[in-house]
Amino acid sequence: MKNFKEVLEAYLKSSDFKPGVIASTKAGWGGSGYSVELFEDGTWRNLWNNEIGNLYQSPGEIVGLPALDDGDYQELVVNGDLSESEYLDLAFDNQEDDLVKGIWDSIHDWEVVYGQSA
Repeated sequence: MKNFKEVLEAYLKSSDFKPGVIASTKAGWGGSGYSVELFEDGTWRNLWNNEIGNLYQSPGEIVGLPALDDGDYQELVVNGDLSESEYLDLAFDNQEDDLVKGIWDSIHDWEVVYGQSA
């Protein structure tokens, strides 16, 4: 059995993190988002927040995924400089370190507020 932080670390280094953040960004345009569900066996899955619902009892831990800062989307995509896919790939590559830090900071904040380790 792996602990939560080990599974999260593996997820953040995996090829599933980027598509999860991009999906969270696109879902955010419609008022939703994405999370990652981490399991004790060391696996995970990207999960659309609308799938979670109030009654969902996760067998693991759920961590919200951030959205990309897309403030220059209009300028670069709508004006035709980049395709949406190119823009999102470039935005992720430029913001990845900050996204990872933000997730770890939110885990730390949760531990401080609730007085327990995640």
